[in-house]
Amino acid sequence: MDTKALLVTEATKLFYANGYKSVGLSKIINVTNTSKGSFYHHFPKGKEQLLIACLEKVQQDIVNEIQYHFIKHPTFKDAIL
Repeated sequence: MDTKALLVTEATKLFYANGYKSVGLSKIINVTNTSKGSFYHHFPKGKEQLLIACLEKVQQDIVNEIQYHFIKHPTFKDAIL
């Protein structure tokens, strides 16, 4: 997993567990074992930009899961049930 994906994945977990305001940049950096420089390389606008990336990733994961669910069922009705 590349650094940006790692930051998004781990920050999503931290935000979900503790809330956005309770998670500081230092916690994210410690959990991901990255540096401030690396963080700001990927998210130059800071923690808010990271949050947006996390929300976009969660949204895409949900869409993918729904698509997969509908693909594996032969009809719309079967997928809903």
